[in-house]
Amino acid sequence: MTAEPNISAAVRRAVQDRGRPAPAPERAQAVPRDTPGQDTFAPDLLRTWLNWQCQMIAGLIHGVVYPVQEQGIADHFEARYPADGSPGKELYAASVEALDAGNAIALSRQTYGPNDKRACDILACPLSFNGRIVAVVAVTMAIRSEPQQRAVLQLIQWGSQWLTTTVNRRAHLVTLRDTLQRVVSAPDYDAALVALVDLAAERFSCERVSVGIRDGLHVKVHSISCAPAFDPRATLTRRIEACMEEACDQNASIAFSKNRHTTNISRAHAKLSGDHDDNAICTVPIATDDEVIGALCLERDRHVAFEQDAVLFAETIGRCVAPALALHRRAQRGFLAHARATVSRTKTAGPRLTRGRVIAAALATALVLGMVIPADYRVGATATLEGEVQRAVVVPHEGYIATATRRAGDEVAAGDLLATLDDSELKLEMAKWRSARNKHANEYSDALARHDRSDIGELRARIEQIDAEIALVGEKLSRTRLTAPFAGMVVSGDLSQALGSPVQTGQVLFEVAPLTGYRVVLNVAEQDVGRIKVGQRGHFLSAAMPGDPLEVIVQRIIPVAVASGGANTFRVEATLAQPDPKLRPGMRGVVKVSTGKRSLLWIATHSLIDRVRLLLWSRGL
Repeated sequence: MTAEPNISAAVRRAVQDRGRPAPAPERAQAVPRDTPGQDTFAPDLLRTWLNWQCQMIAGLIHGVVYPVQEQGIADHFEARYPADGSPGKELYAASVEALDAGNAIALSRQTYGPNDKRACDILACPLSFNGRIVAVVAVTMAIRSEPQQRAVLQLIQWGSQWLTTTVNRRAHLVTLRDTLQRVVSAPDYDAALVALVDLAAERFSCERVSVGIRDGLHVKVHSISCAPAFDPRATLTRRIEACMEEACDQNASIAFSKNRHTTNISRAHAKLSGDHDDNAICTVPIATDDEVIGALCLERDRHVAFEQDAVLFAETIGRCVAPALALHRRAQRGFLAHARATVSRTKTAGPRLTRGRVIAAALATALVLGMVIPADYRVGATATLEGEVQRAVVVPHEGYIATATRRAGDEVAAGDLLATLDDSELKLEMAKWRSARNKHANEYSDALARHDRSDIGELRARIEQIDAEIALVGEKLSRTRLTAPFAGMVVSGDLSQALGSPVQTGQVLFEVAPLTGYRVVLNVAEQDVGRIKVGQRGHFLSAAMPGDPLEVIVQRIIPVAVASGGANTFRVEATLAQPDPKLRPGMRGVVKVSTGKRSLLWIATHSLIDRVRLLLWSRGL
């Protein structure tokens, strides 16, 4: 007679339950995993679990775990009990049957051993992980009653839940370690945010993950997993920011889906979900012990809602990376931000030393230094480099463009051919007039032979008229060749794409400027032109050569205002103290003209004071 198994009180309650044990999950396609990790159980953990599980069951003979592959049960086992035991083929057959059934099975009074003379009960139970069956555990034990078989199966299923929980916890720790390592080792703040959204999108199988940083009362999106570059003014970006602000304002995570109710306010989440096929959305705050610094917004397909475990895991990631993000943000602050933080952290050293007094003393010191320390006040203006002489090459008469040998940017010598006009019509006209002259010349010879004075005078006048027409056509033919008036550079004009097109008399085709003799033309704002004087010196910094400032001298101030960009500017001409051979006409840049010494306080405040004076004057004060 077989001894009664040694089972716990929980197992005894299961024995009293006459219902069938809960079936194991059926084999299914993998779904997006809220808990990232391995796709199966680690062999060392599986052997430890099987050893503990089998020691809890009295009368157990053999235990084995077979892995499940795509084609079915593997022909080898991952773990066995006892370690030196030799499970029979009956356990493999029971595992195949349990896998085909998709749930746990119990086979009573099966034979095994030498010549199949021994009897036992065989139990087989599939083990699932992340929604699919990854292994089957099968055991042989002494013959038990049906309630006791159900109790053992229930014990194995409870153990499989513990195994899944342990693997998930290990996966959590690995994910947290990897995420924190990537965020901490990022070279800068932006790279840390990009690493965070990429890892979150991968771990939670999301279509889009966004991270936003809080700035005052608002949250600004800094990185989106599916969009390396995005428009901060786009409607989608605004919707995501509203979801983040909703979570930050409530200091709580919000998991929203169409068929799931949440106790938190989720209007912004409903709008974002409605705009994108009712996607499931989860937004968790990223917070340190002192403040909420931002939020993480996860979006994925509406059929895969965010369960409570996923939300808790996302919250854990947010709490872990928050200090690292805060360090990155603090390291990237500018000097003024560091100064403000230093002043805000100032602690009182006594009853008379308060933060307000420290700030007041700093401001007073800055004011005194600003009034005392002088500096060179410079007036800035946009500037363009022009040639002192600039000649336009225009169309001498109507015609068509035949050839174009030069274009803007080419250097030319005096007399170099720039373009030619079509002269076919002029040549035909020349041939016509020459034929007419030959005809009238013959008639003139006949009149001379006849001594007909009236015909001689008329024909001489016609010949002279025709000679004038021939000279005119010849002059036009000579002007069909457009040449450079002097050596220099073609600063405008490109006819290479306009061959055969008609042109009108006086139309400008090219502009040529010499390579020596430049002037710098400044566009000075009207509020600063009064401080500019002839002879003042400054420096011209062009966009083409930002590292080579050139000294300029103001030569002429043209007292005519020009409206440009909603403001009045005055044209001021200056010359280069020492020309540079690398300069080219048309270069643009900025000129700073030194107008004298002023105090730092005056330089910082004179523009505001002038505006206030003008406003008061306009109001009659």
